[in-house]
Amino acid sequence: MRPEFLTHTEIKDKLISLGWKDKSNLNPTEGILIEEFLKEAIKKLNSVEFKLKGLTPKEEERVLKETLRKLKEEIDPVKVVDWLKNGIDITLDLGQKGKEIFNLKLIDFENLENNEFFFIHE
Repeated sequence: MRPEFLTHTEIKDKLISLGWKDKSNLNPTEGILIEEFLKEAIKKLNSVEFKLKGLTPKEEERVLKETLRKLKEEIDPVKVVDWLKNGIDITLDLGQKGKEIFNLKLIDFENLENNEFFFIHE
């Protein structure tokens, strides 16, 4: 029987060759680590949108928090897959600016190098 570590090593090597990053040395607790990576990735992918809407850093933070909240609370896998493909709509009350709807990209399909893919060994 083939040792399990050899299979893991092959998978790891293949993912790295495809541009994935190995984050196995980190110890995520309760999703906190993944949440921070996701937040930064969403911010990076949508920075032009934020600038076009004239958001302050505080407003950006509110949009990102609402995005993460929706992602964590959604239990319908079909809806999550739709968000991955088409972006997630976030409505935010900006006070005197009124309500604004943002369609935030979760994956950049046009420029795949703009995405960050990583894995953590079990």
